[in-house]
Amino acid sequence: DFIGFYAAPTLNSIKRLSGTVETAYNVFFGSRDEANTCMEALMDMNEERKERVESTYAEMCRQPSKYAPFLHIVETTPGLCGLLAQKVRDRSGYPSVVVVKTDKGYRGSGRSPEWYPFLTNANGHPGWEAAGHEGAFGISFDNESALEAFVAFIKADVEKKKPDPEMLEKQPDFVISINLLKLKKKSKNY
Repeated sequence: DFIGFYAAPTLNSIKRLSGTVETAYNVFFGSRDEANTCMEALMDMNEERKERVESTYAEMCRQPSKYAPFLHIVETTPGLCGLLAQKVRDRSGYPSVVVVKTDKGYRGSGRSPEWYPFLTNANGHPGWEAAGHEGAFGISFDNESALEAFVAFIKADVEKKKPDPEMLEKQPDFVISINLLKLKKKSKNY
C-alpha cells in the first residue's frame, strides 16, 4: 500500500513538475536525514501537483473551448496535460487531448477510452503525431491549423466508431457470484 498509494504518486510528481531525480534517489539511498527531507519534498510536490491539476481543470471548465471535449489548450506545466486529459475523458467519455503552446507548436498528452484505440485510429496525419499507448499518449501539433484539422478529423471519426450506448455501460471488473449475473439481467443497479 505504501508504494502504490504514497511513494509511487510522489515519485511520479517529479516528472510532472520538473523535479530532480536526485530527490527520489535520496529517499532510497541517502542517509536517514536525507531520506526524510527528500520524502517530505516529494510529498509537498505531490500536493502541489494535485492542487495545480484541480485548479487548472476548474479553469478549463469555466472557460469553454471551441475544440471541447476533444482538445483543450491550457497554460500549465506540460507534465500535467495527461492528468487533465484523463479528467476530461472521464467526464465526456470521448478521446481527449490537452496541450500547451510552445515555441515548436503545441505539445501535450491525451487519453482515449478503450473503445477508441487512439494510435491506430488517429495517428499518422500531417501536422500531428502521437506516441505511447492506445489509451494514454503524448501528442504534438505543428501549428493551430493542425489543431483544427485534428478536431475536425476526431469529431467525424469518433461519430463513426462510437459504440452503442448500452456497450458503454459500466461493467464490474470481476464477478464473485453467478447470482450477480442474474441480478444484472433484472436490474441495472448491481
